[in-house]
Amino acid sequence: MKEKLSALVSIWFPGGLPEKSVPAESLGLFRIIFGVLMVWEMFYFIRLDFVELFLDLPMIRLSYTWTEWIPMLPIPILEGLVWVLLGAAILITLGLWYRIAMPVFALGFTYIFVLDQAYYNNHLYLLCLLSWWMVFLPLDASLSLQKGPRRSVPSGVYAILRLHIVIVYFFGGIAKINPDWLLRFEPVREILSQAPVIPDLLGESLSLYLLVYGGLLFDLLAGPLLLIKKTRRIGLAAAITFNVMNAIIFNDINIFPFFMLASLLLFLEPETTQAWVSQTPKKTKKKSSKKAVSIPEASYHFLPQPVLRKLLVGYLVFQCIWPFRHLVIPGAVDWTGQGQLFSWRMKIQNRGIETLSFQVLDYRTKTIIPTDLKAYNETKDQETAMAMYP
Repeated sequence: MKEKLSALVSIWFPGGLPEKSVPAESLGLFRIIFGVLMVWEMFYFIRLDFVELFLDLPMIRLSYTWTEWIPMLPIPILEGLVWVLLGAAILITLGLWYRIAMPVFALGFTYIFVLDQAYYNNHLYLLCLLSWWMVFLPLDASLSLQKGPRRSVPSGVYAILRLHIVIVYFFGGIAKINPDWLLRFEPVREILSQAPVIPDLLGESLSLYLLVYGGLLFDLLAGPLLLIKKTRRIGLAAAITFNVMNAIIFNDINIFPFFMLASLLLFLEPETTQAWVSQTPKKTKKKSSKKAVSIPEASYHFLPQPVLRKLLVGYLVFQCIWPFRHLVIPGAVDWTGQGQLFSWRMKIQNRGIETLSFQVLDYRTKTIIPTDLKAYNETKDQETAMAMYP
């Protein structure tokens, strides 16, 4: 029994139990790439003029039912907030004033995310979750400009971040176990017709089978392949191929495939990354790893380990239950959209809008009033959201 438990611990926690210290270089590299991608995302918001075009011009705001109480800040403040987030992302990249920059970014980014559900995206949701966990985790322990950075962290820090990546893949695979995906090859067939580069290379039939069944198997097996040391190289190769193909096929997922590629750093052995970063010769690798794990300064930011452990357990239970809430909601989730969001149901439906109209029923006069949505300056994303989740 002890051997089985030990094997399980070694799979999930690099270096042993979550309290044990391990080198932090992988986390430092992950933080740097995370910061660079967030800088990219904020520049994208600025270049797109997101605040004016998507938040100011529309006369309708499609709030979530649980965020209707959150007011929208004046437009000049919102525009300033985007620049503040850009500055915070730069500081996160540098590992400078991390304890201030990370909470500022998490709060501001989440605020913009929840303003209008028309702009929901699974990768933005993932970034919000990770941002809040990064507030409590010492990702500035290595490769940062802060004074006297630590070089080790509790191995539980890796486990928490790994958890999010495994959840995304696994529930993305669970959502694909349905007749449309497995038997009708939809919406993959429709998506390929809009992005023909893959069929041109492999042929339409082979492309369909590869993307439908290969995508399903990868999503379900990615977690175990990446976590288990013996299969990690297979998992890394599969994950790189999978995300590169996503970047080629889909034009609406922005930084997501690049972020998922960066997340692979979390699954490498911390000592391996440490040796690579410091260019340690292979013969002295063991010595350097022993030195790294002996540093007693490894700790979490802000929260004591017992509190963090309880918080993580509750969070894990929630994340494992919430994606299945559509099972207790009447109707098929792919049609009603109820339970679709915040459930990692990625790329399992693809709808085109030919005509879209809404009508208002006046109960007093029993008359139907046609409504012109164009008069409300609704955006294309809002129009799509109205069609998908009426």
